[in-house]
Amino acid sequence: MGLSTNATLTHVAHEYAKVAESFQQRRKWNEMSENELWEKLCLCILSSNVPYELALSVFWHLCNSQLLSQEWIIRSKSAFQQIASELAKRKYLPRKKDGSYRKYRFPNIRAKNIVDAAKFLYEENCGLLKLLEEFNYKQEEARCSLARNIPGVGLKQASHFLRDIGYSSTLAIIDSHVIAFLIEVGAVSEGKIKVVTPKIYIRLERVLRDLCNSFGFNLSIFDMAIWRYMRGQ
Repeated sequence: MGLSTNATLTHVAHEYAKVAESFQQRRKWNEMSENELWEKLCLCILSSNVPYELALSVFWHLCNSQLLSQEWIIRSKSAFQQIASELAKRKYLPRKKDGSYRKYRFPNIRAKNIVDAAKFLYEENCGLLKLLEEFNYKQEEARCSLARNIPGVGLKQASHFLRDIGYSSTLAIIDSHVIAFLIEVGAVSEGKIKVVTPKIYIRLERVLRDLCNSFGFNLSIFDMAIWRYMRGQ
């Protein structure tokens, strides 16, 4: 199977070139403040099982309302209630077909995830920057630790976070778009994947990595190129 004989792979390769250019302009984790890293993590938590546009709309609202400040979350006795209340409001993009705004799907669960994550990172530990430094670019160890210890973070969210801060280049974000791509190019069989358990996640990531390596691509960029192309079809 080659790029020249598969239309989907050809389109993804074209998208890869555009994504690669944008990746070069990104700031890396060791150039970011602790607050920037924390906000990146919050966005990844909020994007779990909801459309990314909705998660982004919610994220900016919470940021602008000062409800994602880790210092405030730790000090406040009502952080959970205030965040959950905002998430439950019908005020987020993208608009529905009738023009109305949306509510966030999991207001209580994600509010608790964010509050518990802040407490774990800033009451029990020294923050994200310190944790990332300790892993010394051991990407899979960093991912497993984040997924194991931070509420609301699984393998997908941890991979998303580490990619977005420029910490990883060999981890994939396995979502429905990437799975659809793997099925479309014949890398996995349709109908066999019903629930993405951690074991299946790692297996799909290995399949994607092998495909990526055969073309000499960076996995993080390839993964993003697939997501962008499959969403835009």
